[in-house]
Parts: sequence; C-alpha cells; structure tokens
Amino acid sequence: MDGHVAELGERAEAGADIRLDGEVLAFANAVASAREVLLYHKPASEVTTRADPQGRPTVFERLPPPRSGRWVVIGRLDVNTTGLLLFTNDGALAHRLMHPLRRSSASTWCTCVGCRPPRYCSGCARG
Repeated sequence: MDGHVAELGERAEAGADIRLDGEVLAFANAVASAREVLLYHKPASEVTTRADPQGRPTVFERLPPPRSGRWVVIGRLDVNTTGLLLFTNDGALAHRLMHPLRRSSASTWCTCVGCRPPRYCSGCARG
C-alpha cells in the first residue's frame, strides 16, 4: 500500500496505491469516486440520530439513500434547533472534519428574544 507492505488493520485513504503481487487492484481508485457529500437543512423537531427511543423523527429518515455505504452526519444540532448539517458516506472524511486536531471552525448564529443582562449576551458571544 503506497509503497509499503500493509499491516493487519491498517486503513487506506481514498486514492491509495494498493497492489497485490505488484498489480494494481481495480477497486483502489473506485473508492474516491464513490464519495458523496450532502447538505441538509434540519428543521426543528427532528433529532440528529439514526434511531430515537422516544419515536421522534430523525434527520436520516428524510435523506435520499447514498449510492454506497451509509450517511454519516458531521456535527449535531439540538432537537429544537434548525440549521445546516453536512452528511457524507466517507467515514475517513467525516473523521478528519470532526477530529479536534483538525481545528475546523464552525459558526453559530442566534437571536435572543427579550431583555437579557449584558453578562449573559457576552457569554453567548464567546460560545
């Protein structure tokens, strides 16, 4: 794999040069072309989970089926929160985007209704 002998359990990234007895394996480049990414605007009342013990609707119930694999959600939103969610069928991509070492930034916009003390608003602005 990529010029070295792979060890048991070692993972290959999409597009890795994978050979067996010197011959390129046909599926090595097919993995990259199978990646799908989907943006979904989550309405309030849907939960960001595959199955809800309380029987509430989930974001996964409304998604089209991926061509291969299964959808992985990147991030989460609270049940009463609306917003954009990112889904992919590429677990390695999801891991890279969600891992704390990647330091991917996310922005949140909210509206406060009613009067709040200034210390409350400054805390919300800091996250």
